[in-house]
Amino acid sequence: MSFGALFYTDKMVALEVQLRTVNGEQVKSRNEWPHATLWTAPGVAAKEANVLPQLASEGKAKRVLIDPPITISGVVDLY
Repeated sequence: MSFGALFYTDKMVALEVQLRTVNGEQVKSRNEWPHATLWTAPGVAAKEANVLPQLASEGKAKRVLIDPPITISGVVDLY
């Protein structure tokens, strides 16, 4: 996956995720906006980060482009 932008407010921070393919199959997100929540203020649920793009379009959050995107790879192993 790659991270192409950082979104933040005074209550939350998230990285926008650009999904890739695995073994020729496109990875799909359950979220309308694929992202990784990095931090939330006390009392703020991580799921509230889902609205960051909307808040940015309203001028209530900041969006910082990451160019070139940061790419990470690896295996997620759930026990």
